[in-house]
Amino acid sequence: MAEELKSGVILNEGEELVMEIEAEMWADDSNKIVGKINKFINALLGRHIKGFVVITNQRIIEVEDYISWYVFHTGRSIRYVIPSSIMSVTYSKEPTLCCFCSKYELSYRGLTSGKTIRLQSYSDEDAQKIVDVFYKLIVSKQ
Repeated sequence: MAEELKSGVILNEGEELVMEIEAEMWADDSNKIVGKINKFINALLGRHIKGFVVITNQRIIEVEDYISWYVFHTGRSIRYVIPSSIMSVTYSKEPTLCCFCSKYELSYRGLTSGKTIRLQSYSDEDAQKIVDVFYKLIVSKQ
């Protein structure tokens, strides 16, 4: 029987799950101030993007579920990323709440586009492990 993923992704025959990352998908605005204003307004209106990045031995899948008025599922976006097209993957750690908490962001850049996502409840070791998994998948597909 196939493994049930939180993201709802169905794996292909012979495909193996390497990692499923739950992430906040608001972090990808190039202007941080605009991104924060956008996130605040959407939080007031009950809009949310529940996101996942699913890494398998064959592909990388981005899943975004759009929620409105706090409970209504209004849409879904699924994007396949070709591992061989990724040029770099990084994570960054920034202090928040007067340096008491840290936020981690994972970024990967490809030949034509890139993505930045905020990781939820991660440590330096966890973020490094995610970067290592991305790197191994990228190298294996070159």
